[in-house]
Parts: sequence; structure tokens; C-alpha cells
Amino acid sequence: KKTRDAAKHLDYLVRAIRIEELPIIKKKYDEKVKEDREQYEKEVVEKAKRAKEQWESDIKEKERLSEHNVFEYMKEFQEKVMEGRRLKHVVICREADQEAELQAEKDKMKRARKRKQDEQKRIADEEARRKREEEEQKAEEERRKKEEAKREREEEEERRRQAEAARMSAERQGRQQDAPRPSRALDSAADSGGGGGGKYVPP
Repeated sequence: KKTRDAAKHLDYLVRAIRIEELPIIKKKYDEKVKEDREQYEKEVVEKAKRAKEQWESDIKEKERLSEHNVFEYMKEFQEKVMEGRRLKHVVICREADQEAELQAEKDKMKRARKRKQDEQKRIADEEARRKREEEEQKAEEERRKKEEAKREREEEEERRRQAEAARMSAERQGRQQDAPRPSRALDSAADSGGGGGGKYVPP
């Protein structure tokens, strides 16, 4: 309760102080507004005064220059400047045209050189392809000849082998025909004694 009463008392004092200070604050604000207004009006007057003085000075300067025909000289000077600029523009345009023609000629020569290089490359590629095909054809021909020679050797070897086999077979047949045949009695004895089906007869 004491704290609440103290807070109320403090709030009362603050409001009382503000009420007492309010006229002082308002007075200071009014004085500040008055000073700012006076300063602004003074600056406006000075600015207008300087503008008027500058205008009067410009008028006097113009009159003074007019007496010496300065504006005529300025007009002539401007005409000369414009003529110089026109001539410079003509020169620049002429140089640009010449540069364009020169560049076009360079591009033309460059295209012609490229076409020549492309044609030379095409011919070189065609020649390389032709040589490669000839080499491949030659290699294929050599391979075919080797295979043909090998086949012929194998066929010749086979013919010799068959001829040798036929000769040896003919010789065997000739020897068999020339060999003496055993007698019929020996054949009969061989059949009766060596048949294995009869009994043993002692001598």
C-alpha cells in the first residue's frame, strides 16, 4: 500500500511539473518559429537581391558585348566551327567507306584463300584415300596370292600322297599275287590237325 501511495504521489508531482512547464515550452516554441520565419524571409530577400544584381550585370555585359559586335563574331565563329565539323564528318565518312571497301577486299581474298585451301585439302584427302585403297587392294591381292599358293601346295602334296599310297597299294597287291600258295594236302592237314575239334593222336 505504501508503494502504491508513493507511486500516486510521484505521478501527481510529474503532472504538476509538466503543467507548470507547459507555458515555458510553448513560449520557447513560438520564439523558435519566429526566428526560423525571420531567417527564411531574410534568405529569400537576399536571394532575390542577388538574382536581381546578376540579371542587371548580365544586361550590362550583353550591352557591352553588343557594342563590339561580339555576337556577330560568335555567329561567324559558330559557322566556322560547324563547317569544320561538316568537313571532318565528310572526311570520316570517306575514310569509313575506304576502310569498308578495303575490308570487303580482304574478306574476298580471305574467302578465295579458304576456298583454295579447302580444294587443296580435298585433293590431298582424295589422294590419300586413293593410295590407302591401292595399298589395301595390293595387300588383299598379296594375301589372295599367298592363300592360292598355299592351296596349290596343299593340293600338290595331297596328290603326291595319294599317288604314293596308290603305288604302295599296287606293290602290296603285286607281292601277294607273286607269292607261292600252299598245297592242298598241307591245307587239309592243317585243317584236320589244327582244328582243335579232334582227339590227340600220338605218333
